[in-house]
Amino acid sequence: MITLSFLVPLLSVFTINLSTSAGNFHHSTSIPWIDDASECEDTGRDWRDRKCWDNEHSPMF
Repeated sequence: MITLSFLVPLLSVFTINLSTSAGNFHHSTSIPWIDDASECEDTGRDWRDRKCWDNEHSPMF
């Protein structure tokens, strides 16, 4: 019983930290309507594998 009462507060703190920090991460996503390297790079994105990648996409968007 002592172990369980010790773990529950730790798990709740860990869950809160994950949920608040998840909004701070950015993930790359391809932009399907840009199919030209120069147009992609002109918008500040990266051209890789014949796709235009936005490196600042937020999963909370």
